[in-house]
Amino acid sequence: MKMKKVIIIGATSGIGRGLAETYINEGCIVGIVGRRELMLQEICSQSEDCHYRVCDITNDNDTLYQLNTLTNEMGGMDILVICSGVGEVNPELDYRLEKPALLTNVIGFTNIADWASYSFNTSSQDNLLLYLPLAVFAEVVLPRHIMQPKHFK
Repeated sequence: MKMKKVIIIGATSGIGRGLAETYINEGCIVGIVGRRELMLQEICSQSEDCHYRVCDITNDNDTLYQLNTLTNEMGGMDILVICSGVGEVNPELDYRLEKPALLTNVIGFTNIADWASYSFNTSSQDNLLLYLPLAVFAEVVLPRHIMQPKHFK
């Protein structure tokens, strides 16, 4: 049976880390991306089939370089999961608090989704892209009038 090749963006904590550890335990080839190298190293110490790249998705060109390098190192990609996201409770709608979220959750996401779409379209295999947006989880605890204008579709 062919081992699945999974890349997880935002894998240093939370859902991304949990997914990385689950895929590692299932015997997949796993590539993880995040800003905190020590945490990436800790996760990859669980398996020789784990690869990582340090990357901040708000840096467009470096993100694409790191993803291409990681994909080549892994011998391809079957599944991409984007778990990175940031946000602040911002009832005053202060743009200074919004800008980091826009750079990560919109610009960074779009850059990665475009890259993945191109990568998957040039592949002869079936592939899967999953996005776990912060806004979906935040709506559970934040009033709709705060989150509604920030949806990116």
